[in-house]
Amino acid sequence: MAMIGISDMVEYKVLVTRTTARKVGTGVEEALHGPEAPLALDFEGIYGFTPSFFDELLHSIGEIARRQGRELDMEIVNPPAELSSVHEAIARAHGLWIVENEKGSWRLGFPE
Repeated sequence: MAMIGISDMVEYKVLVTRTTARKVGTGVEEALHGPEAPLALDFEGIYGFTPSFFDELLHSIGEIARRQGRELDMEIVNPPAELSSVHEAIARAHGLWIVENEKGSWRLGFPE
């Protein structure tokens, strides 16, 4: 699993803009090259993110996966919030399923 620390990629601890989400999306593109290994985004040290940030993040990473012709299998580790119906709706809008596991991480992917 390719683990990427989000706090290493951004200067803010609360992520609010679509621009920041695109920057993160660009930063994970290298991790999506190669084997079809799951991707993990670690939000340790991040205090929160807005729905617009999450929407743009899923859009950016989903587009990268589609361009590369791969399935998206992603985990959000140390999410800065509890999974909510807003997050679920955003994931559905991008054609993704999203669940929270027993450790509190979020798993996302394209339906099979």
